[in-house]
Amino acid sequence: MLKKLIFWILSLGLVSCSRYSEINDEGCCSIPLTFFSFSESPVAQIEIENEKYNALVDLGGQFAFSLHKSCLDKIQDKRFLTQHHRSDVKGNDYFDDCFEIPLVSIPGMNLKRVNFKNAPVSEKSLKFGGNQLFRADTTQREIDQRKWIDGSIGTGIFLGNFCLFDLNRSLFFISDALEKLKAPYFLDEVMEVPFEDEHGFVVVYAQTDFGTRKMLLDTGAGGSVFRESIVDKKRECEPGIWRTTTQLRMGEVNCGDWDFFLYEFPEMYRDMFDAVLGVDFFMDHIVCVDYQNKKLYIKPLNKPLKKFWKKIVRCFY
Repeated sequence: MLKKLIFWILSLGLVSCSRYSEINDEGCCSIPLTFFSFSESPVAQIEIENEKYNALVDLGGQFAFSLHKSCLDKIQDKRFLTQHHRSDVKGNDYFDDCFEIPLVSIPGMNLKRVNFKNAPVSEKSLKFGGNQLFRADTTQREIDQRKWIDGSIGTGIFLGNFCLFDLNRSLFFISDALEKLKAPYFLDEVMEVPFEDEHGFVVVYAQTDFGTRKMLLDTGAGGSVFRESIVDKKRECEPGIWRTTTQLRMGEVNCGDWDFFLYEFPEMYRDMFDAVLGVDFFMDHIVCVDYQNKKLYIKPLNKPLKKFWKKIVRCFY
């Protein structure tokens, strides 16, 4: 089962942040990740006032932190700032309360004067299920997510650092220098890919069967998604629609064929990107985001058995 497709925005809120961070003396923190059965996206723990909260690690979120209202209500030392207007992937508008919290801790990292936004939990969502994309209100999957996921961590804490995502080992590293990353296995045979900063989004150009397209990298998206209006010859798997490109190439990185679900993004996002590379991409690659030099360092993982089963599954569609 693939996760719901309100990927980067946001049933968990959009946040701006005025704060500074303190990485430990070694200049690198290693943050363990958890994966729940009801969500493909990685989860890390944050600590506020001696209470721990589960937060999705969302590379596609233009924010620092968000928490559900029930969690924010427990925090005593906070200051109301303002309301922030945002729109989600379906074009819905929200006004989120924004608070400043003096100190937030992640393993190996302290963040001071952090802005949090209230994360709505009652939105209708787009979800993936097998090879289907369907609309749903409250499902058991969503109930579990509300119960166990308290908020999210976004790019607001990543900027200016080196962030390495090794989802297969359930690890996430943040460092102030590439050579300080505690992942020596990663530094061999990596390939560099430049990226563009689109209002906080990490966007790369990729060659596909549908032309050269701008793609958002997003650990908050359970699957890869392509803008439906620019894709022809769609394969339907009711009630979802998906399409395979026989090539997905970013500079030296050649991913071969790749499956995308199709969805028509709201107009406000169409100039930013044409597609989303979600958790499925991060499961097949170790990815380091160099925010200082606007580069990605990507190391493909050899998964012959997965490729074999993908070919078998496609024979039925």
